[in-house]
Amino acid sequence: MYRTVPTLALVTLSLANIGCGTRSSSSSRPANGGKAVASENLPRKIVVTPVASVAEVDGQNVVELAVGTEDGVTAGDLFRVYAPDRDARLKGMLQVTAVLSPQRVLARQIGLLDRSRPLAAGDEARLVRDLSALADTQSMEDAIAREQAKLDSADAEQNAAFSALRSNYQKRLGELDKLHRETVARIERQHELQLESYQAEQRRQLERIAVEHAAELAAVRAALTDEATTSLRQDRIATQQRSQELEIENRKLADQVAVLLTEAQAAELRIGELLAAAETSSMRHQRELKAEVETREVLQERVVELERRVAGRASATATSVLTNDQIRNETVLDRLKRVSAERDSARLTVSELETDLEHQKRLRARSEVRLAELEVAVGELRQQAGVRQGLGDEIGNLKRDNQRLRETGKALELSRLQAERAYFDLAARILRLDDNTSALQDLQRRLRRVLAAGDPAPVEDR
Repeated sequence: MYRTVPTLALVTLSLANIGCGTRSSSSSRPANGGKAVASENLPRKIVVTPVASVAEVDGQNVVELAVGTEDGVTAGDLFRVYAPDRDARLKGMLQVTAVLSPQRVLARQIGLLDRSRPLAAGDEARLVRDLSALADTQSMEDAIAREQAKLDSADAEQNAAFSALRSNYQKRLGELDKLHRETVARIERQHELQLESYQAEQRRQLERIAVEHAAELAAVRAALTDEATTSLRQDRIATQQRSQELEIENRKLADQVAVLLTEAQAAELRIGELLAAAETSSMRHQRELKAEVETREVLQERVVELERRVAGRASATATSVLTNDQIRNETVLDRLKRVSAERDSARLTVSELETDLEHQKRLRARSEVRLAELEVAVGELRQQAGVRQGLGDEIGNLKRDNQRLRETGKALELSRLQAERAYFDLAARILRLDDNTSALQDLQRRLRRVLAAGDPAPVEDR
């Protein structure tokens, strides 16, 4: 980055010379009718001011400075801009373009040493009074050479330091890599041992849990079987009792229905008899009335004939002659009244019998409905009895399955004990071997460790 300083300095100086030439040519012209003002008469005080602001206008950086005509600053003057830090490094050059007030000017950026360090507000701007010093190329070349020598020396020192740092870094990296590999190998061995112990512990826990679950399952099945058997037995007894009660009630209702049917049939027979008697009585009464009417007509004709015989003489008041009933000793009118009363009584009896018959029919309908409901209940009870019978068969199957599972568990337990015995026999044989190979010794150590931990699972040799 610092190798670009000479080139940028030369560009800055050339731009300064151009600006200086412009200013001198403009200032050498006389004003006010040929009267020129010599530059030696300007105040020679040092002008230093901070950069007030930096803005970009039409692609060019424009800087505002807090100086003006009071400080002897005119258009075309040059300013050097330094960083505000302790080293006060040169950052660039400015040329005044416009004087706005006695204490305010605008300047444009004509040179920049480092693009990564642009001009900013707060930088220090110093007015360049002696422009001839900027054109001293020999001094500038000497300064550039000295700066180049310093840079070369700094580069050599940095390269040497970098080489030493790189060698130390590579050496340290090798040591760390070796240490990392050793640490990884040690951790892998520890993890393998922990994994083996975890696997052994997990196998023991799984076997113990399997045995516990088998025992719990057998106990639960036995308990559920007993509970289901007891519940089914109680339900069966309750169902049988309910069925017996319903059958007894059904028989009672059937007997009541039979009695009601018998009474209804007797009432119908009685009503038929009464209707027949009433019809007979009515027919007899009509015959008697007809005979009475015929008798009266005959008597009336005889009375008329007797009156005619008497030759027109007025007859006595005709007395109603009514035939007496030889059996009951009553007249026709009396018999008519009696028959009418008997007919009314028979009608009343028939009405009462019909009401009783309707009541008996309603009772019979209710009994039939109740009988149908009882038949439905009996059907449901029979269906429940069938379901309970199926449950009883299923319980029997569960008992047989439970028995088979118990036998299988016993066989598995016997197989496990036999496997443990074979395992311990094999471990004892391996531990009695006198071979001094590292693999055998490692296997014996692992066997002793596993046996001390109480793990009956065989150890796989990796």
